[in-house]
Amino acid sequence: MKYFKDWNLYEKLYLSLGLLLTIIISIITKSSIISMLYVITYITNALLSSKGKPECYIFGFIGMIFYGYLSFSQKYYGEVLILLFLATPVMIMGVISWLKNKDDDTIIINTISKKEIFLALLSQVIMFFLYYYILKLFNTNMLVVSSLSIVMSLLALYFGSRRSEICYIFYILNDIVGIGLWIMPILNGQEAVFSVIFGPLLLFINDIYGVYNWKRLKKKQTEVK
Repeated sequence: MKYFKDWNLYEKLYLSLGLLLTIIISIITKSSIISMLYVITYITNALLSSKGKPECYIFGFIGMIFYGYLSFSQKYYGEVLILLFLATPVMIMGVISWLKNKDDDTIIINTISKKEIFLALLSQVIMFFLYYYILKLFNTNMLVVSSLSIVMSLLALYFGSRRSEICYIFYILNDIVGIGLWIMPILNGQEAVFSVIFGPLLLFINDIYGVYNWKRLKKKQTEVK
C-alpha cells in the first residue's frame, strides 16, 4: 500500500506483532473487549506519533474513550479527570499545531526555549499538589501514582503539541507510572484488565524509538533547510 511506503521494517513489525500479541494475550487471559481495543488504538496512535503523522490523533481520541471507561471502572478518577478537563484541550491544541506545521504528511519538529521547558516543569510541580488534593476528595485509588500520572501525561501531551522531542522523555516516564498503576488490579486477581498493562510495556518500547526517530527527523529537516 502507498501509505506504508515510508515505513521501515521495525515500524511494520512493531505494528503487526503488537496488534497480534495484544489479541492473543487478550484471548488467553480473557481480557475485556474494551481493554483490548484500548491497547490496539494506543499502539497504533503511539507508532503514528513516533513517525510524526498527524492522523495519530484520531486513534488518540478513540483510545481516550476506552481508557476513560477502564479508569472509571477501577476508580482511577484522576485518570478520568485528566482525560475530560486537561488532556482533551491539550490534544486539540496539538491537532491544530501538527496540521499547521507539517512537511508533506509529516510534522516539522520544533525547538523550544529552555525558559518554556522550565516554566512547563515548574507549573506541573506546583499543580501536583492540587491534583493530589482534588483526587483525595474523590477517594481515588493509588493517589500518589494517579497524581504523578496526570503530571507526566500533561507534560508529554504539552511538549508533543509543541512538536518537541522532549515529549518522549515524559511519555517514557508515564509508561513506567502506567505499569505501576495497572499492576495492582492484576495482582488482586482482576485478569480482565491484563492486556491493559501489556499496553504500557509496548508503548515503552515505542517511545524509546520515538526519541530516536524524532531526533532523526529533526536532523533531516534541519539539513534540508
